[in-house]
Parts: sequence; structure tokens; C-alpha cells
Amino acid sequence: MTEEKEFICIVCPKGCNITVAMEGEHVTEVKDSSCPRGDKYATDEATDPKRLVFSTVRLERGPTRMLPVRTREAVPRGKVTAVMQKLAAVVVDAPVVMGDVILDDVCGTGTDVVASWSVERRA
Repeated sequence: MTEEKEFICIVCPKGCNITVAMEGEHVTEVKDSSCPRGDKYATDEATDPKRLVFSTVRLERGPTRMLPVRTREAVPRGKVTAVMQKLAAVVVDAPVVMGDVILDDVCGTGTDVVASWSVERRA
């Protein structure tokens, strides 16, 4: 039995309405996409959706109490909650340089959580 899933592509500003036909867990057809990037986006969303995670961690001895962080690469959507729970327990000591690895291979996703800002140690 063929199932259809609908997506709005976010790869470019056009926002194509794309329909993906699936047999079980396999994509059989992508309709209404205007480019190959849209085809890939819709296929990935239908079979293995991933998201970048942006959050904050606690910061000690810095000018603020929180440090913005993000995953270096997108993580499987099903692991986003686990990543957020892991970040809730993290405390970082200033100074920190933007891009410093805060957590490596977070939750076995194969990607690191990195600092989004540089902060100096509070005087």
C-alpha cells in the first residue's frame, strides 16, 4: 500500500509543497519538487529526519550565566530530547572560544556540541 506524506521544502525561499510516495519505509516517488535539493530534503524528512540543536549551558566565571551552544551537525530527530537533557547538566568554566567542543559525540550521534560565542573569564 502506497502512503503519501506532504512537506514544505525549507531549502530555499520558494517553499515548494512536495509530496513523497512511500512503500513501507522506502520512497518510491517525489512529486512537485522544483529542484534536486528539494527531492533530497523531502526524501530525508520522510526516511530519516534530522535537526540542528541550539540551546544554552550554564557558564561559571563568565560575564553571563549562560553560554549559547549548538550541534555541529544535525542529529536524528528522535535524539533531540536526549541531547537537550544532556545539555541541562553541563556546566562550562570561562574562558570559552567560539567553536570549542563542549560535548563530544553527544548521545552517540557522531556530532559534537560546540560553543556559539566566545566569552572571557570574569575579572
